[in-house]
Amino acid sequence: MATTKLSTTIAGIVAGATGATGPTGPTGATGPTGATGVTGSTGPTGSTGPTGATGVTGSTGPTGPTGAGTTGATGPTGPTGPTGPTGPSASTTFNSIGSYAFVRIYVPRSNNLSGGTNYNVGTGTLQMQSAFLSYNRSSGCPTPSQVVTNNLSGSWKWMGATAPFSTCNDFDNYGIAVRVA
Repeated sequence: MATTKLSTTIAGIVAGATGATGPTGPTGATGPTGATGVTGSTGPTGSTGPTGATGVTGSTGPTGPTGAGTTGATGPTGPTGPTGPTGPSASTTFNSIGSYAFVRIYVPRSNNLSGGTNYNVGTGTLQMQSAFLSYNRSSGCPTPSQVVTNNLSGSWKWMGATAPFSTCNDFDNYGIAVRVA
């Protein structure tokens, strides 16, 4: 028996032909996750992107408070202006510049007598004479009368109203005048 065992063992040692590959065994279980690797270096900066659209303008802010400044001081008084020329003064001397007289002025038809206009003395058209009016009472019926005289000289300003011309009548107008020249 010992011989048989040994020969069987030797026979088993002597290699025989390779047998066919057996079927693939089942996949083994997944091994554990390995440790995290070292962080890599930072990559280069990318190029600048395009400019964005302009934003909307904001609304106007509220008005600020009114300042509390004080009113400035009053400026200095300006200089006194020059004295104006002396105008003619009224005169109480008869027939002198600045004197007044009651006058008659003859205004024929189609002529105007204008208040504030200067006229010469004389007996002609639009000329002045000194005058006075009176009432004659001796006849029992008062009747007006006039007296005119040529005792004025120079130029006189008519101080009465403007009288429009008449196309059919001549007038003797009575009023106040002042001598101006």
